[in-house]
Amino acid sequence: MKGSVYIVAIGALVGVFVTIKQPVLLSILAFLLILLCGKIRISSVVSLLSLAIMTYMAIITPRLIPEPVVAEGEHPITFKGTILSSPVVEEDYVQFDLESAQSGHKWKVYVPDSLEAANVQSGATCTFKGIEQPVSIARNPGEFDYRSFLQHKGYKGSIRVTSSIACEGQSLLTPLHQWRQKRLNELQEQYSVVTASWIMTLLLGDDSLLADEKVELFQRWNLSHLLAISGLHVGLSIAILSFIAIRFGWLTKEWLKIFLLILLPMYAVIAGGAPSVLRAVSMAEMALLLTFTNVRIPLVDVLSATMILFLLINPLIAFQLGFQFSFLVTFALILSKKLVPPSLSPFLISIRISMISQLALLPIQVHQFYTFNPLSLVANIFLVPLFSVVLLPFCMMLFLLLLLPSSIHSLLDQVFQTLIFHIEAFLQWLDRHLYVEWVIGELSVYIIVLYFGAFVLFMMCWERQKLRQSFLASIVMVATLMVHSALPYVSDNGRVTVLDVGQGDTIIIEWPYREHVLMVDAAGKLFGDEGEVFRYHIKPYLHSRGIKEVNTLLLSHNDQDHVGSAKQIIEQFQVSHLFVSPYFLLKKPIEDAEVQRVEQGDQLKLAGDTLHVLHPGEEAADKNDNSLVVQGEVGGLTWLFTGDISADMERDLIEQYPSLRVDVLKVAHHGSSTSSDPAFIDHIQPSIALLSVGENNRYGHPTDRVLETLENHIPVILRTDNHGGIIYEFSGEKGTFQTYLP
Repeated sequence: MKGSVYIVAIGALVGVFVTIKQPVLLSILAFLLILLCGKIRISSVVSLLSLAIMTYMAIITPRLIPEPVVAEGEHPITFKGTILSSPVVEEDYVQFDLESAQSGHKWKVYVPDSLEAANVQSGATCTFKGIEQPVSIARNPGEFDYRSFLQHKGYKGSIRVTSSIACEGQSLLTPLHQWRQKRLNELQEQYSVVTASWIMTLLLGDDSLLADEKVELFQRWNLSHLLAISGLHVGLSIAILSFIAIRFGWLTKEWLKIFLLILLPMYAVIAGGAPSVLRAVSMAEMALLLTFTNVRIPLVDVLSATMILFLLINPLIAFQLGFQFSFLVTFALILSKKLVPPSLSPFLISIRISMISQLALLPIQVHQFYTFNPLSLVANIFLVPLFSVVLLPFCMMLFLLLLLPSSIHSLLDQVFQTLIFHIEAFLQWLDRHLYVEWVIGELSVYIIVLYFGAFVLFMMCWERQKLRQSFLASIVMVATLMVHSALPYVSDNGRVTVLDVGQGDTIIIEWPYREHVLMVDAAGKLFGDEGEVFRYHIKPYLHSRGIKEVNTLLLSHNDQDHVGSAKQIIEQFQVSHLFVSPYFLLKKPIEDAEVQRVEQGDQLKLAGDTLHVLHPGEEAADKNDNSLVVQGEVGGLTWLFTGDISADMERDLIEQYPSLRVDVLKVAHHGSSTSSDPAFIDHIQPSIALLSVGENNRYGHPTDRVLETLENHIPVILRTDNHGGIIYEFSGEKGTFQTYLP
């Protein structure tokens, strides 16, 4: 590897990550430094420069991460600042990013459509009144933490505007933003929604018209990079412009370089300014500038210098996945260029590039998303060339045709839609017949470092034609991930987790050695449910734990806040046993699953433990009172799960089970005033109460009366609205409780 600028770049990254305790990325970088320093001789100048930039980054980075807003402001206050982004106009609000003139903090600003917002545009200076608001945080393990995400982009929180907005002025980039918005509007006017959505996504970095299911389909096959503007788009644009300009004699080579030097930064703004675009444009700019000199600089040093420039301008960009993915893949491809010689056929080149890219990104992808589709290489082999050679040039042509009469658009629009239809049909066929979801779980630091070590050895041996050693290194790479995903099956630790799903119940019990996974209820949103609880709370938790199969699903009763996610659980997590009461009214898709009805006196044998069904014995008038009540010992404690039964049913339990005692009580009906009779609480004598209740819910749960009862009888009360997810980790007969939020 020629040059040594990459040592300085790694030093800059270490400086960024070391101050905010990012052990995963820091360990990877430390490993790379040790590996590289052992193979090359580093000059004192490079060493000092690396140390200097590392120190600078370590000092400046923490100052750029603001303390977040954690509670809503009591009164509106006056804000004045500069708009940083083009406003996003939705049906009932306008959203834009603002840099405060008073504090320098960045904010997400939301303007209700009922308020006047004149001259709101990028670069304008605006004054208004608004209320500071916190943004959502992760409340369970495995969830996406939006507050941390914004923090590491320099945002303090959000503002809800309460007055009219007065704006004036604009930035130098405003005309480009306006030109971009005008083209977006024209595309939607001249082409069908399908065609316009793809042109907007692939050329202008706006995927707002792409259906969510399409985006998810591409994500499932590790094809998200095709939906993001990257070096491929920039390189193809340069090639097409160069061919046209020189072929028709419009520009000489020297004037073409000057033209591209001016045009490429403009395109970076028009394309949305994503890290991958900025990286590709910056590298192209450096390469073009070097052609005016006789200086030859290794490509890896050009890339490293680009990274250092980005970090000096904004160290927080290092936390963006787009930045990490873009630079990591580009580094991997540059360092493996001997493995992709031009003499290979285009098909073999596509295979090798796809494989190298995916292997380089795999640990970070799994660490972030917990799963991997091993067959995604198949889709990449076919679709990457198709997008590069056919779809992207087609989009460019359709975009340029906006300058011509609209009579031409219709025919080409139909052709494009047909092409997209077949591409999506092919991907959907793959998804139905060949999709394999390998649920690996959240990776540890040691696994990531071990994987990258094996990956480096794999690449080095392959490049030197040491195929046997390369094959052995590849086995280590795969074995590393397999060992990690197998760890729960050899661990004697178990876990009971009460997920914070808002106003609802979802409790997951994992027995040691992953012998069994039981889910008690699967909550959904009470109103306007579109699968958000499953998508953002339940599924991420299960995947982060490496769970791909929920052996048993027990649904206490048929209320949305207890069964709203049952459909997705049954479809995606291979439910073997579904238990409901005899009075549970079956609805699709639950009626399509194998259902077992249980009632008072039945026993559920799960992983050597026995859960006893205490209720219902006969049908009650209120469906809440038909809730399954289950009691059993797990992890050395006796648990009682009560669904939404009322105080009347609690008194019945006192009569039917005079010796009933428990250690842990799942408080009935989220702390409603209709439940938690003091006599019942006194009778069962729990030492810990678990309240699954929505933060600031409209029902006022838990009520003051219930809280007073619990506080008078139970030493420890844990609430999901205050503590987030509640976790009981156990081994054998001993365990400890912890909460996800402090």
